[in-house]
Formats: sequence, structure tokens, C-alpha cells
Amino acid sequence: MFSTIGRFADRYRIPLLFGWIIVAIAVTVLAPNLEEVTSNDQSNFLPDDASSTVGSQLVNEHFPQQASDGSIVVVFEATDGTTVTDETNTAFIGQVSNWLVSENAPEHIASVTSPTLNPEAAGGLISADQQVAMV
Repeated sequence: MFSTIGRFADRYRIPLLFGWIIVAIAVTVLAPNLEEVTSNDQSNFLPDDASSTVGSQLVNEHFPQQASDGSIVVVFEATDGTTVTDETNTAFIGQVSNWLVSENAPEHIASVTSPTLNPEAAGGLISADQQVAMV
């Protein structure tokens, strides 16, 4: 069996060499760019209903001008016909914001910008329809 393959390769060595060169060129030309078939964005691997994916979609939908690089955004969405400016929702946002600046907060929080802690920034942290707020 191997002797047959050896004789074939010896007899047709030049056409085989050119054949392999043509295959190598074809693969190089026809293969897609690596950027087209890969992604470094880890959110692409999350399901669409993951809470971080939903939060990111809400931020992009209600605050398209905001970019958050190197920071974490906590998103609050009002439901059941309420708004984030309702007393109960504002109190909850305030509790979370106060916790984030307290001694019990997770490590490495440099600063917190919140509609309750920074009322002057509320206009940029609460959506126009008052359905979504971010901290």
C-alpha cells in the first residue's frame, strides 16, 4: 500500500508540488479574515436574556450618548406603570447608591454617580421617559 503511494508521489512529484502550491494560494485567498470570524466581546457569548445583556441593551437604548469604558453601570428599570422617579423606586435607587459608597461596599469602587447622590447629574442618569435610571 505505502509503496504504491510512494511510487505515485515519485512519478508525479512536479504536478503534486504545483497542486499543493495552488491549494495553499486558494486557501489564503478564499479564507475569511480572522476579524470576521472571531470576537473579543465576551457579551457575544451570553444569552440574550442574561441580566447583564438586558442591562446593556437598556443603557444603549435610553442613553445612546453615554459610553462606559472601565466602569460598571447599574441599570434600574421601572415596571408596572411606575417611573424611576416615583418615591418607592427613588428610595431603592438611593439605598443601592448609599450602599455603594458605604464601608460595606465591594472593593475597588473609586466613585459613584447616582441621581440620588448627585441630583445635578440626574438629568443625564434618568431617561427622558423616566423608565430607566443608571448609577
